[in-house]
Amino acid sequence: MSKDTYHGQTAYDRRRMSGHALDWAFRPELYKQYPRVATCELPRARGRLQAETFWDILAAQSENPDTARPDLFDLSELLGLSYGITGAIRYPQETFHYRSAPSAGALYPCEVYLAVYDLEGLAPGLYSYHVGEHALKVIRPAEPAGFFKANAGAGLSFSIFVTGIAYRSAWKYRARAYRYVLLDSGHLLGNLALVLKAQKWPYRLAYDLDDNRTVLLLGLDEHREAPVARLDVGSREALHREAFTLPDSLPELPPEFAAASRVAGREIEYPEILRMMMAPSPAAQVAAASQLLPAEPDKWLPLNKMGAPPQAQSAASAFIRRRSSRNYVPRELPRDAFQHLVSLISGCYHGRLSTEPSDRPFIYSGFIAGNVAGLEAGFYLLDPENNRFGLVSAGQLTGPMAAACLDQAWLRNADIHFLFMLNPAELDKTGGPRGYRYAMLQAGFLGQMVYLGATALGLGACGIGAIYDREAGELLGLADGFALGYLVAAGVVKRTK
Repeated sequence: MSKDTYHGQTAYDRRRMSGHALDWAFRPELYKQYPRVATCELPRARGRLQAETFWDILAAQSENPDTARPDLFDLSELLGLSYGITGAIRYPQETFHYRSAPSAGALYPCEVYLAVYDLEGLAPGLYSYHVGEHALKVIRPAEPAGFFKANAGAGLSFSIFVTGIAYRSAWKYRARAYRYVLLDSGHLLGNLALVLKAQKWPYRLAYDLDDNRTVLLLGLDEHREAPVARLDVGSREALHREAFTLPDSLPELPPEFAAASRVAGREIEYPEILRMMMAPSPAAQVAAASQLLPAEPDKWLPLNKMGAPPQAQSAASAFIRRRSSRNYVPRELPRDAFQHLVSLISGCYHGRLSTEPSDRPFIYSGFIAGNVAGLEAGFYLLDPENNRFGLVSAGQLTGPMAAACLDQAWLRNADIHFLFMLNPAELDKTGGPRGYRYAMLQAGFLGQMVYLGATALGLGACGIGAIYDREAGELLGLADGFALGYLVAAGVVKRTK
């Protein structure tokens, strides 16, 4: 792996690791604070997703007619299930709130903004979603240079912008933090896409943003907070022709809006992160990865047709109950559960969910089978295009991979490790920092599918970004230039009362 790439520069090496103390006096705030802005309360959602299972959502083909449009109740459900608070633990000095999307170190670097063009029950405008209050903060109540009218006229209902505040993650993970900002953003985008699919609203996920004008629209401090993706909702025709437009010029928001991107009294700026965050907008679509594989399987096996899922848990329950589980037990993963999880990842590449701005992937998927019924232990590569998976190397590898993941011993008991691999140097060559951004967003999106699918099956899952990069690559025998970007463990867990 090249040391010239951000991924290489931020690689963990057990021979060079140095500990650092967290500065608790300047721990970042989890919620952005805007001065003197109006608040729009969100209503309680109708709870329609309680009637559908997670697997019903994936199988559904129908959408709402183009004559229908979302309303405030749909929006409340979308935001609440995608990024809302799902539980709490009270400690002596504070209360910790779980969210429906996982986050490295529970630092939640993502922010969600909503540009409303034509939505029943909510005036056109630009809003910031406040997770703690489940409410919208009004950022731009006035029409900025025809922006809202133009997109409403084009057939769009609203757009969701996802941004990342780097210091929230960098407080703990330092220069490596941008990896987690992107993965966490991918988790959130996966949730948004699934809820919209369940609501039957057509959508399009866009990675190729005009960063500079998006920063201006949202009123961000570009040194602290950067846009990473946008999701448009509207008519099928509008989405097909990519109707979203930003005006050439926008009135600047008052400076206190950019000041809200600061989340701690003292923040450390990492040049490696700043270089990635402030990547120039692409003149054209970034090229996807080449056909070179990270490893060559010795033999291929078909992904057989799935039977009925072992459990029929409601879709809403899967979002709400999702947690990062580490209490795995040495119990065999049923073959049908394995088939559902692998097919879930494969289906994302086939367009059941929009995960990428290209017809070829930026990320490669595989898995380590440790204790799966009827499957030889070893490292497998997934070939979604041909609906198959191939054995690269046989052997019990969950233990060695646990060692390569900063010696987190609990990982060895997980039945399966899902792997998301990339070639940082090639991504830099074809798309600069944008290529890396797209790949890690896709890895997070796919990882969130494992999280939710495992939860819906009554299993546990946990994402791992803390990896001794060289050791993991050597263990898997990855081709030159490839690296493991993300790992999500899944399997049978000990149930607590």
